[in-house]
Amino acid sequence: MRKLFIVVAKLMGLWQLYSAIIITIQSSFYLSSSIQLSTVDKEIFLTLGLWVLNTAFVFILAWLLIVKTEWLADKFNINDRDDSPSFNAESALQIGIKLIGVYVAVLAMPQFMRRLRYYSVSVDVTLFLCIGAFFLRLGLGFFLALKTEMIIKFISKGTMSKDGV
Repeated sequence: MRKLFIVVAKLMGLWQLYSAIIITIQSSFYLSSSIQLSTVDKEIFLTLGLWVLNTAFVFILAWLLIVKTEWLADKFNINDRDDSPSFNAESALQIGIKLIGVYVAVLAMPQFMRRLRYYSVSVDVTLFLCIGAFFLRLGLGFFLALKTEMIIKFISKGTMSKDGV
């Protein structure tokens, strides 16, 4: 059960990290376009402060799920006595990362193409930012699907042995 928990937690952490990056970029574009120096008041500082706090929380949660997975398993008292000897955690992680990458790319492709079509009709800065966001999503999806081994090496430091356990 511990190996399965570690694999699923790492996959959830990668999804959380992906979502955090996308939301942070989109929110920062939105906040930067809506904040005008002449109208700076306490509402803007409150909104900005809450946004920074939320973003920090999301990134800390992603870090816990990706890097501190063993620690989380210890805190939740998940032991390895229930583990199946035939369960290969690295293979499951590899398949999961590829599936997440394909899923992200499949979701981003139609939206990217739709925005690109709108951009070709009318040039607008906000539309350009939307195209950039969907292009980033598409790129991240392809990165996850194609660079799986590199991602596994990064997130598996010290948590999985050579035989994938």
